[in-house]
Amino acid sequence: KMPFDSPKYPPIQKLEKTFGVLLSVEEIQRIRDEIQYSINDPYTNGDENKTDMCHVLKLSDTRFREEIDSMCSMGTNFIKHKKGGVSNERWLSVSNDRLYWREGFMHQRSKSRSIHFTKIIQVMVGKNTKALRHDMLKDIPANCCFSVIAKKATLDLSSLNKDPMQVCVFIAYLKGLQRHFISLTKAAQSMKTQEATAEYSGATTTDI
Repeated sequence: KMPFDSPKYPPIQKLEKTFGVLLSVEEIQRIRDEIQYSINDPYTNGDENKTDMCHVLKLSDTRFREEIDSMCSMGTNFIKHKKGGVSNERWLSVSNDRLYWREGFMHQRSKSRSIHFTKIIQVMVGKNTKALRHDMLKDIPANCCFSVIAKKATLDLSSLNKDPMQVCVFIAYLKGLQRHFISLTKAAQSMKTQEATAEYSGATTTDI
């Protein structure tokens, strides 16, 4: 039996605790659209890259979701940049509702090196921060760089292989997950408000 004071979640959040992130058809389509837009954008030009990405967009929703799960849960290697031109390779991965970065695949995840998706304000392609505009990074194309901007910190990254499409796809996944978890949080808050209103209404009726 569930304790009286246990947190209440929308049904999908309960399922995700067991099965992982469950994206809707509409959410998957929006991720596809963002990847397609980036492929067609001159900012991520390159005929070879465009050809390589075609097979991803042709996958069924089930296989496409599996690609997302694999890339996010297994992780991807990027270069993390700090002010002053300091940089280190970092393994980025997703677990439940958090984005993690760690020194390598075999290293354990730490909550202190993670960002909750609902705390992410924006994910931007390009050299939009002081760390990414440092002279040490002048040989890295702007479309191979991106920033994950959160409320209390900014994660500045670039593709290890200077691959703009790796950045494009990873960002599309991150944005999709960000929207997903923000939507679930709003749904949970709405449920709590409705329940509180119903309890107050019931108590008032009883008093009368």
